[in-house]
Amino acid sequence: MKKLIGTCSICFLFFAFILAVPGLQANPQVTDDPDRPIPGEMVIPQPTIDPALRLQSHPSSFGLTGPMTTSANVVDLIYQIDEALLQSYLEALVSFPPRVTGSQACKDARKYIYEEYEKLGLDVRYHNWSYSGYTGQNVEATIHDKNGTNDELFLVVGHYDAVSGSPGADDNGSGTVACLAIAKILSAFEFDYNVRFVNFDGEEQGLLGSHEYAKDAKAKGDNIVAVLNADMIAYAITTSHETNVKVYDDTASKWITTFTDNVAKQYYSQINLDVIAAGYSWGSDHTSFLQNGFDAVFYHEYKFNDYYHSPQDNLAHINYLYYKRCTQLVLATLVELGGPFSAKPLYANNYTLDSRSADTVGFYLDAEAVNANRNYLLLASASGTVPGIALPGGLATMPLNWDNVTDLVVMNINSPVFSQFMGTLDANGEATAQLNTLGALDPATVGMDLYFAFACNGPWDFVSNPVAVEIVNY
Repeated sequence: MKKLIGTCSICFLFFAFILAVPGLQANPQVTDDPDRPIPGEMVIPQPTIDPALRLQSHPSSFGLTGPMTTSANVVDLIYQIDEALLQSYLEALVSFPPRVTGSQACKDARKYIYEEYEKLGLDVRYHNWSYSGYTGQNVEATIHDKNGTNDELFLVVGHYDAVSGSPGADDNGSGTVACLAIAKILSAFEFDYNVRFVNFDGEEQGLLGSHEYAKDAKAKGDNIVAVLNADMIAYAITTSHETNVKVYDDTASKWITTFTDNVAKQYYSQINLDVIAAGYSWGSDHTSFLQNGFDAVFYHEYKFNDYYHSPQDNLAHINYLYYKRCTQLVLATLVELGGPFSAKPLYANNYTLDSRSADTVGFYLDAEAVNANRNYLLLASASGTVPGIALPGGLATMPLNWDNVTDLVVMNINSPVFSQFMGTLDANGEATAQLNTLGALDPATVGMDLYFAFACNGPWDFVSNPVAVEIVNY
């Protein structure tokens, strides 16, 4: 079903921007583009954008359009997005039957998405909505700014629901999994701003979940700098298709498209993707943010999927090379928009422990080169235990009292249970350690949080960020 924006309304929007924003070049408006998604089971009229509202928006100070300098840190992040990571997430997501809004399959997929963010240690919540006779839940996961003082939000979003009879691999398993993959990579880092991943329900009925989410964000006064919406980014059948990606916007959001284009040029040797500025399209969740005065763009594959909204929108028609490139571009755009970032001093590869059988959590310690070759101790405490010796800041205590808590008794800090929990940092100020449960834990421990931090002694003048690991029963 297609519903096109009327010519008159487009002209009004076009001239309103030209008159109100001197020097700002209007973005070409696409009025009849067959190569764009249309929500599959629309139950509400085509969304419209109030020109007066959008005139309140302006190119953000983050929207620098000048030359960039290639960052080795960004290159490293780009290379961490690989085809295997995307494939593993996507296979898991499409294993649920068609994710139709309100169905059990959609609810199961939502739970899976929530738990994957939770495993990464992100602050996760459900956003409940009810609109146009439907109810559902969006999934929101946030990496908060490291100092807790910055309210700026950068959003990466994509809907997880699908149409009846379709596995929804490309539409829009691809965008949902891009969010998960980027979140996994960025969960190891700290930012001066807030990064938020939102996966919407109800898109196929008319952008329902995002409509309510963006409306609530406006009501709360959220300081959303930019919204990067990924919807259908994994289909390509020729070399030309594999090296181009469309970005839709409106005039006020064009700065994000320009920024994305600059990122693509700066990191072309890593990503190998050209940006096609495609003008305006209302057919995805970015529109809900435009309607509420936020700057947002929509990333979409260059060749429209021949199997769109059909049983053949499955894994067999995913081009993982192209999918990787599109996801890398969204990631690189996000981190370049926000600015400097740094690795967390303490990072865990998992934030849960399975109580039913032996399980492992790997820790990465990074006190940076300034603390190279210093002795460290990975500190731990368990909720409900008698605290040990408090260290500066009170972030963690030692020793961890496993007795009567997990049925594990630690006799030596570098035992098979605690591997390399004490030692010497290398020349870069880095080390690794492991927590190994060795077997099933007492069922009474389910729901308990174990807290970790590491410190350098001689004197105890460095304590890392805390990390919480929850004991769960899968």
